[in-house]
Amino acid sequence: DYVCDTGYGVFQTADTGSPLGKQMYKLYYFNGQSYYRKITKPVVGKITTNAVNLDYTTGIADSGTTWYGEFDIHCRFDTDAMRAETINKQDDGTYIVGWQSIPIVEVRE
Repeated sequence: DYVCDTGYGVFQTADTGSPLGKQMYKLYYFNGQSYYRKITKPVVGKITTNAVNLDYTTGIADSGTTWYGEFDIHCRFDTDAMRAETINKQDDGTYIVGWQSIPIVEVRE
C-alpha cells in the first residue's frame, strides 16, 4: 500500500504542539469503520495537494485539507538470518546465489 487516491488523503492538526502544523493521513474504510494512517514520507514529485509548505521528511504542512499520490513507509526485515542458497556455480568460480523469501514488515509508529 503506497498510493492514496483522490478523496482519501486528508490533513489533520499535527501532534507537534503547533496549531499551524497539519499532518498527512490516509483514510481507510473497513466494515463500516474508518481508520486514519499517519503518512510521514510523501514521495517528492508524486503528491498533489492544496497544502502550503509541505515537509517531505515528516508529512507536515503549514496548512492544507486534501492530498493524493504516493508515499513510502518504514519497513524492516523480519528475520535475523537470511540464509543464501547456491543456485548455480560456474567453472570460473562465479556463484549465482538466491534466497527463498525475505519477510518484510511495516514499522508502525
